[in-house]
Amino acid sequence: MTYDMQITARNMANYYRNLVATGWAKSKKGYAPTAKAMQALVYDCDNAGRDAQAQADDCAATSYASQIGLQLSFYKTGNYNLPKEEVLEQAMASWFGQLKNVDLDERATYDSNVQSNAPDFANLLNEGASKVGCSVKTCLREGFSVAVCEFDG
Repeated sequence: MTYDMQITARNMANYYRNLVATGWAKSKKGYAPTAKAMQALVYDCDNAGRDAQAQADDCAATSYASQIGLQLSFYKTGNYNLPKEEVLEQAMASWFGQLKNVDLDERATYDSNVQSNAPDFANLLNEGASKVGCSVKTCLREGFSVAVCEFDG
């Protein structure tokens, strides 16, 4: 990814994390609880970014899994004419949007409800995460674009 896209990934992730940390993120029936210990993410090109690129580059894959033990989220769109920046932005918005599928308890517990209805939201907003790395690939022959992001924590 270009440096500008790395900054976009980091800034978008931190924007959404800040919404949750300050209690302004809307959930299914109200607002998600605040997350006072949530830290800002830094972009990790060497590990998370490299593995995300390896995953995204596999246009034949139907699903993706981190090869280095990180939490992975991916987003596919059939609109392969979109600029890569837009695919990344749609991915982040989609993952954050999963919050509207669940109600979090005061401890924001990762339970079966979150696991099945908001797994990518959980990866993006994991309070223990400190790093993010992403990649976007346009797979013309297969007819889609994919964004893959990996988070530690």
